Amino acid sequence: MTHVTCRLTAKNRNQLRNPTLGNRVWATFTFFLQEELANVNMAKYRKLQQEMEGAVERADMAENTLGQLRARNRSASVAPESTTTFGLTV
Repeated sequence: MTHVTCRLTAKNRNQLRNPTLGNRVWATFTFFLQEELANVNMAKYRKLQQEMEGAVERADMAENTLGQLRARNRSASVAPESTTTFGLTV
């Protein structure tokens, strides 16, 4: 009878340990899952940040080009101060 009691108490001890072990395993699993999700989110953030920097650079270049074109158009549309007709100054 004592042998059976010992086996039952050992079984009970293992059952008591298993939920604790299961909780630790589950906690470790959720920790790694959260870490993985954090890494994925950081990768997405970095990618978007790089795309945004590229878009800002392209916008700056387009703005500079537009400014140059407007300056050329203004200088081309301004009439000269004195006009000549047949070589004579009017």
